[in-house]
Amino acid sequence: MNIFKHIDNDFNYIQGMAGDDIFINNETQAKKAIINNLPVNSQSDLKKISSTEELNRGDYITWNYEKWLIISEIGHKRFNHYYKGIIQKCNYHIKFMLDGIVREYPAIVDSRYFDVETGQYINIATGKVVVTMQLSEESAKIGLNDRFIKMGNAFKVVGKDLTRNGLLILHCNLDAIDATHDDIENEVANGKDYYYSLSISNGETASVSVDDTLQLTVELKLNGTTVTDKEIGYSSNNTSIAIVDQTGLITGIAKSECTITAYMVDMPSVKNNIVITVEEVEVPETYTLELIGDTSPDTEIV
Repeated sequence: MNIFKHIDNDFNYIQGMAGDDIFINNETQAKKAIINNLPVNSQSDLKKISSTEELNRGDYITWNYEKWLIISEIGHKRFNHYYKGIIQKCNYHIKFMLDGIVREYPAIVDSRYFDVETGQYINIATGKVVVTMQLSEESAKIGLNDRFIKMGNAFKVVGKDLTRNGLLILHCNLDAIDATHDDIENEVANGKDYYYSLSISNGETASVSVDDTLQLTVELKLNGTTVTDKEIGYSSNNTSIAIVDQTGLITGIAKSECTITAYMVDMPSVKNNIVITVEEVEVPETYTLELIGDTSPDTEIV
């Protein structure tokens, strides 16, 4: 018996028995993977991942409630049976203002860079950081001179590397914070240049009868000017009392109160609420008249 011979079923068995639950990108269905330490890494920010599920460089992996990023090339299945790569923990969530919308990304922000080809860290000059994140249609819009705020400092993009499929690598320099334009509290560079507000003209409260409907009227403003090119979403905190569709049409379900929220889809923090009271429909009382006595035609009295 050759003890070094790979048996396909071995990995399936190990993965099923000792594998961890992971979520790939935005999937909600848990998958299995085996995650181990790298010899070069004495800390916990770099791991090896192996799975029968398809993996690609640039995939986000949610593991133990934390975001990780696949930073190595995956290639074909090893032994035609499983995928293997290197993941690194996303140590920050950073925000960029893109097209007037705050976009937030899990990212690796570091003053040193791990080279997967050599397995070594490369130090970066003081005042500079490298940001590594998933490359997507949206993140690809980040350009030179775009800025983000983290760790109490502002950083400006001075270089953009797209040579590694699936990854967006940004080279950034320390930059001055502009208190007039930067939203320091929420860590959004140039955040004060874009102020959104959402109002509900139906008021703070409204009522609707069971099985009846009520249409909400909302208005979204950017720096005080109405905008109509941003999508508005709606939600109910208790769908057993009232439901709302994505046009803002509320339908009463059962007698009680609930809260309906209107929000900006691209920036859910921009929102407003209305308390809805669902009332029962009053059924009018009905009466039945019964005539008792002689119902024959009138007779002449002499």
